[in-house]
Amino acid sequence: MKTTFTNAIGSHKEGATQAKTPLLTIGLLTDAHYTDIPNRGDIAHRAALHRVSEAAETFQQVGADFAVQLGDIIDQTPESSVEDQQRELRRIYSEFARFRGETHSVPGNHCLKVLYEAEFEQALGNPIGYRSFDKAGFHFVFLNACYRRDGTPYGRRCNEWFDADIPQHEREWLQADLQNTSGHVVIFTHQRLDAPQGDLFGVHSAEATRDIIEQSGKVIAVFQGHQHCNLLETRNGVSYATLHAVAHDFETNAFSLLNLYEGGAVRLIGFGRHSDHPLGACPTANSEG
Repeated sequence: MKTTFTNAIGSHKEGATQAKTPLLTIGLLTDAHYTDIPNRGDIAHRAALHRVSEAAETFQQVGADFAVQLGDIIDQTPESSVEDQQRELRRIYSEFARFRGETHSVPGNHCLKVLYEAEFEQALGNPIGYRSFDKAGFHFVFLNACYRRDGTPYGRRCNEWFDADIPQHEREWLQADLQNTSGHVVIFTHQRLDAPQGDLFGVHSAEATRDIIEQSGKVIAVFQGHQHCNLLETRNGVSYATLHAVAHDFETNAFSLLNLYEGGAVRLIGFGRHSDHPLGACPTANSEG
């Protein structure tokens, strides 16, 4: 099975996919880091409102089948309360909801810095825990790596951004879930599953999780955020694509349209900083399954 990647609008690198209509189009964005404060460091916090709105309106205009935000849609200050975080979450998500279709989220470390998972879900009205569903012959998996190495779930400032893990019970669920599907699989998560052991942006159990993913022979791509830059790793036929943050640039937005085709071909169309994604420099990545 050949998986074809490109991200340049109007590019003809992908050959056969140009002649086909995608089975699905998915809107992708990550790391909006919205909180109602001025720019801090190199993060444009308030700009997230109009940037997420722009992305959502683009997803709406093209008729995306659903949209996914890959975590850290909110940020916080040392003074942020539970009520503050839920209010800001509802505010930024009202911009994401300009896309009037189905929306999905995975939790990031900032999403659950103050809030517990249930409190985030209460404000959002949607689940953020690990789960999966099928659509148009594809199987979509959403992972939650917002656990400390010792298994403690994030919330109430008990976590550090570099201490992330997918616990054993979630890995066992993932293995069973992949065994029970026959479709091409796309995985969404926040922290990086492809980072080397000990990398601060990675997941402690990344190697064990990758073993499950790669041995299944069904996963074509994993989409991630967290590191705020565009990266691509291909391991044992699975492409791990890290996407640039919405907020990590004072001038430029960052979001994508992911087109999925019959046979498992993939085309990533990048906007703003996503237009520089190295997927465009890697037009063919092979996966057996």
